[in-house]
Amino acid sequence: MRDQNRTDRAARHSALRRLGTIAVAAGTLTLSLAAFAAPAHAEGASGSTTEGTGWIRLTHLSPDTSDVNVTLTSLADSKATVKLRDVGYGDVSKYWKVPAGRYVAAMTPAGGSGSSKPVITQSVTVQNDYAYTVAAIGKNADLKGLVLNDDLRPPKSGQAKIRLIQASTNAPTVTVTAMGGPVLARDAAFGSATGYAAVRAGVWTVDLAPGSGSSAKSESVKVTARPGSVNTIVLLNGANGQLATKVLQDAGGTMTMPARGKGVETGGGGAATEFVTDPVAHSGSAPAGPGTGAVVGLAAAGLVGAVGVGVLRRRAIRRTIAACRGAAG
Repeated sequence: MRDQNRTDRAARHSALRRLGTIAVAAGTLTLSLAAFAAPAHAEGASGSTTEGTGWIRLTHLSPDTSDVNVTLTSLADSKATVKLRDVGYGDVSKYWKVPAGRYVAAMTPAGGSGSSKPVITQSVTVQNDYAYTVAAIGKNADLKGLVLNDDLRPPKSGQAKIRLIQASTNAPTVTVTAMGGPVLARDAAFGSATGYAAVRAGVWTVDLAPGSGSSAKSESVKVTARPGSVNTIVLLNGANGQLATKVLQDAGGTMTMPARGKGVETGGGGAATEFVTDPVAHSGSAPAGPGTGAVVGLAAAGLVGAVGVGVLRRRAIRRTIAACRGAAG
């Protein structure tokens, strides 16, 4: 009888140990699921493409399109960030600092009503610490939007960077050469833009030679390429079928970008600019980051896991209690 009691007590202790082990294992599984889901949520929040700020400027490069009004509107809150009035061919705005996100630039005829149909719209996604030029380019009958990534990173010490935007119908193609230096563009077609070329800092004579079939004469322009500067030559239609140029300094050697609510002067144009709102102040609601889907999936998995663990736990408890009762009986 004494031996039987010892056997019963041992069975009950064994069953209770099994119950404790199951409970600990279930708790560990639930904790592991929660710990796995939490970092994904944090990563998704920090990886949002709408965090931070970028820079954007606008330009009218259609030689036979009349003056226009331009608006830049954030898709996050449908508010106009910048309004430009009476923008003419060859005008280039300042750079504006805006929250990262998606925007739409729209051009409407100058002098028209606020409900005038845009002659062109162009969307652009602004990423953190990136700069963009949004242009309307081409003949009016074939007007198109062009988004350029402006690489404002400074070149190597003692150098500058230069690129070309070809916006002249008087020269269907043009070859651009820094005299005594590199060829900046070869047979660049109307409506195109080159990448930035690195040149020695200094004053350059840049030759623009139209391709065959053009009645325009070659044009030379002086470009002061300051050390560390980033520059753009815009080729335009000149008088009497000839060429004209506009030289922009996209960024200076100090690489000081515009302060909040300010623009960077590029020497680009005389359009009247109305700064509607502080562009940094209305970033709007950010879309779901890359980790959000994983968070939802992991949260669901954690919930299912917790339910499954609960079912297993209840079944195990019932079996263990039955075993204890059997051992006691």
